[in-house]
Amino acid sequence: MRVDNVASDICKALVHGVIFDSCPVFMSIRAGAGALTVNMKNPVTGALARFSFYVATAGMWLASFLANGSLANIPANVFWRAVRQAPPRRELYLYSDSDSLCDASKAGAYTRSHSRST
Repeated sequence: MRVDNVASDICKALVHGVIFDSCPVFMSIRAGAGALTVNMKNPVTGALARFSFYVATAGMWLASFLANGSLANIPANVFWRAVRQAPPRRELYLYSDSDSLCDASKAGAYTRSHSRST
């Protein structure tokens, strides 16, 4: 048994619920770049940060595609696949209409369609 499997089993036994802050259920690349730069006062620094974010995202996609022949294993997909496949537990989603990371109506639809009983 691999060490990471043992750690994962221990975490599963100890975790009784998960809290998602800013509920990144439907976060777009544009929203991610915007959230990264929302408090940057200098427009040049903000533009450089946005550009770096887009380049890093494209690099991640390209690396995933070259390694796997698909985009199925980019970090966001791996994360949400693990969330969907996790054993039933309590989940709390924190989001609002003013959330710059996600669309509140889509987040609400996600939480209703994926609600789990404990």
